[in-house]
Amino acid sequence: MAAQVDVLSNFGENLDPVFRGLDVKELLSKGECSFDTDFEAEKAEKEDQGYYDYLDHNNDDDSTQDDFEPGVTTFESLEQDMVDIFDNGKIKKKVLFPGTTQIADSSLVFLHYNFYLEYQPEPFDSSYLRQKNPVKHKLGSDSLILGFEIAVKSMRVNERARFLVHPDYAFRASGVLARIPPNATILMDIKAFSAIACPLNLEEEEPTAPIGRGDFQATYSKARSLLLKGRKCFAENAVQMSVANFEKAARLLLPCSLNNDEEEFKYKKLLMKLYTNLAICYNHQSYRKPEMVCVMFQKARILDVDMAFQNAKLLYQRALAQSALLDFEAAEKNFRYALRVEPQNQEIQAALESLRKRKDSYLAKIDFSKDEDEPVGSEDDQSLMEEETVMDEESKMAASRVLEEFASDDQPTLELSSGYTQSERDYFKSECRRLRLQYSEHKQNNRV
Repeated sequence: MAAQVDVLSNFGENLDPVFRGLDVKELLSKGECSFDTDFEAEKAEKEDQGYYDYLDHNNDDDSTQDDFEPGVTTFESLEQDMVDIFDNGKIKKKVLFPGTTQIADSSLVFLHYNFYLEYQPEPFDSSYLRQKNPVKHKLGSDSLILGFEIAVKSMRVNERARFLVHPDYAFRASGVLARIPPNATILMDIKAFSAIACPLNLEEEEPTAPIGRGDFQATYSKARSLLLKGRKCFAENAVQMSVANFEKAARLLLPCSLNNDEEEFKYKKLLMKLYTNLAICYNHQSYRKPEMVCVMFQKARILDVDMAFQNAKLLYQRALAQSALLDFEAAEKNFRYALRVEPQNQEIQAALESLRKRKDSYLAKIDFSKDEDEPVGSEDDQSLMEEETVMDEESKMAASRVLEEFASDDQPTLELSSGYTQSERDYFKSECRRLRLQYSEHKQNNRV
């Protein structure tokens, strides 16, 4: 028995240090080790994760089940569960998490918010993008748009609520150039953390900037840093990481208010670069989302139409996307636009020549002698046209934007290219009914 005890008592001495464990005092006495902890990296990771969790409506303190999906859920469906703040019905509210004390009219409030446009998957203004801690605003100081102030005054401390705000109480008929269309209803998702009752003439040490404003130079520098980071990821063939960085930079930059022409020029130039780089990523063979390339061009055109049509790279990417969507005529037109900007660009010239050959080859495969009821073209052509039987949400969003723009223009007709699948045509029909447009189909070369 004694021998057994001796064996057990010496057992730890014979073990490898990995199994025995580390003696910190012994390590430090030898002076051969050091310990590093990257608290800043951990903090940044937690901050980013916290922001995206909030955008996904996964807050731990909000126990209410929420079916809202930005860019998908319509404002009309959200309105069904809301109540009117005013008798005129122009501000509607739904409480997502109840609060405690009512916020006084002249309070200094600390809150976070996301503002959305209908059919937009990302907020056009978000306090979470600018800072981790809640932003502060003094009610009654005219620092907020009217609908925002009225919404906050209806809340309680620690309450989270969602509001639908009529254009009369938001950005009215003028909207905001390149960001908010005229007569736009705004969805406001607001969380009130705390409030301090104070007189209206209280002078704060750090005056609060109006909503959407901030230090432009600091925001610009951070967005540019994300642009460079995204380009580096693309060079390393990490396309998904590139897209994440470019999209984050655009979200960060969009809410900025501009104080002079110089800031406006820098703002537009950087956003144009971000849209162009995103278009390149969406056309990449590992991504293949030509519809999103068209969305990026549309955003660029809304930002500045002259800059968009002077951007040969973006026009080139748009043409490639249209070619992938079998819209050969539109693709050829945009290749020509790109060549007007850079007439000596051999890559664009080669792409245009390749497009013409592909178009001729594609049309040559169609057998015009077949009956209309029979499948047209080769098996490869037929499978290509029917490859995607269900539209994804990004494609729906792009289609809706095109139809909404047409509905607001004076053009008598809008002719879509042929080759859409049945599910895509069904979606066009439903959107036309929503927008009160007349929809009709006709066959050309045995294609609808």
